Amino acid sequence: MLSRDNLPAISDMTGMQFQERLTRHFQKETANVGGFPEAPLAYDAVWALALAFNCTRNNLPSHIRLENFSYDNKIIADTLFQCVKNTSFRGVSGKVMFSDSGDRIARTQIEQMQGGKYKIMGYYDTTSGDLEWYNKEQWLNGRGPPPDSTVIKKHAMTVSNEFYYPTIFFSVLGILACVLIYIFTQKHRERLVIFQSQPECNNILLIGCSLCLFSLFLIGLPSDDISVPESLFPFLCHARVTILLFGFTFAYGSMFAKVWIVHRMGATENQQLASRQKDEEENTPWEGIRTLISTMVGRQALMRKSSGQAYGALLEKRNTVLNQPISPTKFYVIVAALTAVDIFVCFVWILIDPLHLTEQKFPLFTPADSEEDEMIMPVLQQCQSNQQEVWIGIIMGFKCLLLVFGTFLSYETRNLKLRFINDSRFVGLAIYNVAVMTLVTAPVVTLLIHGKVDANFAFISLTVLICTYISVGLIYGPKIRHIIKVPPSADEVQQNGNTGPAVMSKVDQKRYDMLRKENETLQKQIEEKERKIHECRERLEQLTMNSETEDMNAQLLSGSNKQLAEDNMTYSTATTLTTTIPLIDLQLNGTHPGQIYANDNDDDRSSTSSDEILL
Repeated sequence: MLSRDNLPAISDMTGMQFQERLTRHFQKETANVGGFPEAPLAYDAVWALALAFNCTRNNLPSHIRLENFSYDNKIIADTLFQCVKNTSFRGVSGKVMFSDSGDRIARTQIEQMQGGKYKIMGYYDTTSGDLEWYNKEQWLNGRGPPPDSTVIKKHAMTVSNEFYYPTIFFSVLGILACVLIYIFTQKHRERLVIFQSQPECNNILLIGCSLCLFSLFLIGLPSDDISVPESLFPFLCHARVTILLFGFTFAYGSMFAKVWIVHRMGATENQQLASRQKDEEENTPWEGIRTLISTMVGRQALMRKSSGQAYGALLEKRNTVLNQPISPTKFYVIVAALTAVDIFVCFVWILIDPLHLTEQKFPLFTPADSEEDEMIMPVLQQCQSNQQEVWIGIIMGFKCLLLVFGTFLSYETRNLKLRFINDSRFVGLAIYNVAVMTLVTAPVVTLLIHGKVDANFAFISLTVLICTYISVGLIYGPKIRHIIKVPPSADEVQQNGNTGPAVMSKVDQKRYDMLRKENETLQKQIEEKERKIHECRERLEQLTMNSETEDMNAQLLSGSNKQLAEDNMTYSTATTLTTTIPLIDLQLNGTHPGQIYANDNDDDRSSTSSDEILL
């Protein structure tokens, strides 16, 4: 590389003069002479060495000579290095100087051999950092400059199309099914099989299943054909978590709300029955009457209900809590509470520890179908946060607790039948399915196949698809089948495995009217008996008062006789006063007073005969 100016160098030659002088020594083309382009640099290097030697000789101590140089002499080596670093002159290749590390500081000429000859491509000035480029370079087959080392290419590990597109197909199919089912149920919302199944709660189930299915679109990204820019990856990470989380809460929460309310209503009904039985045993009017009569007559009074069969039948026909309408607000409150927990956890997570893109690198491997000097580095793009294990543990712990508790409630309420939740049995089966699938899949995905993209996506997608399809099928399948097969005019009670009759046929309606009339008749008879009981109580109280008056008179008479005896100094044996209390006729059908029924096991003459008191 020659100096670009025509100024004379330290040798009194310009760069062109040096090149002409050197060319005259060769008998052949200089392009074929090895090292010819570097000759000016070598010439200036010799000058730099000579100047460094002169500087070293002049700066050495008097007792040390340059001719005594050896590689073990540190004084000469340090002096020579310092002189080379301070060397600066104009050479035939340009300005000659050296860096602190001993490298030449000069303009660099960039050349390329084209057609067997070197051609200048440009210059680079290391002192100023300027690059002068002529754009004359040529590359083999137009592929660009050859690599100076092994090329390492990153390969993003994405979900394969064989898994992604079938999953998307079934997801779209499931979302369309949810939309069609919603339209179908809205069209037939007046049918009792829909009306008495809490359709508002079932609509929340459809929304949750649709969100879960839609989340599979995002969980499968990036795929082989779909890439995601790094700037959008944090948004994708948060969208995956929130959509799947809210979808699960809506879908499972709606079913959990049903079994919870069924369980609470069943517990309330049991408490009311126990309280009613206790009140009937302790506060029955017959117990008080029997105690009063036993006190009066000195004998145990046995009581027998001749109308017990009719009374028991009446109790069985009462309108229980399980058959009362249920406000949709109760279901909304439960689902809203579960959703509020998810919103709080997601908000805190995103606020203090947001998700971001991380790359997990795997060992390099050589591609089998490539002839280039390159290797492939598999890279797994993941959504990660600093304390992700803590957040995943909180969410999974809460959801697993709900799954286990929901399974327990479903088992506890398996025999309860509510008229206005006529699909609770199928809801329980759906909860069993969701609990088993989720509790099995979650540990596998989290712990075992976390780094395997296709296997991870396959487990998640299969779990979501199976749970949503089975849940929607169990909840809506029997209803759709009933609506299709049974016309509205013949809409009768369905034995759907959970509730009894939801709507009565003409025969049942007639039977119901007869029972209602019989209940009214029995109610009147009970009121009449209560009136007679009240009269009996009044008569007993009057007799009690008369008895007490007679006792007092007897005591007064006894006192008078005693006084007279003392006055007359005469004595007699004790006199026993016997007071006879007439037997009270308490038979409500008008039997003659004083009659005693010895046999209390006689059959009743009718189901509405009065109760008898046996003395």
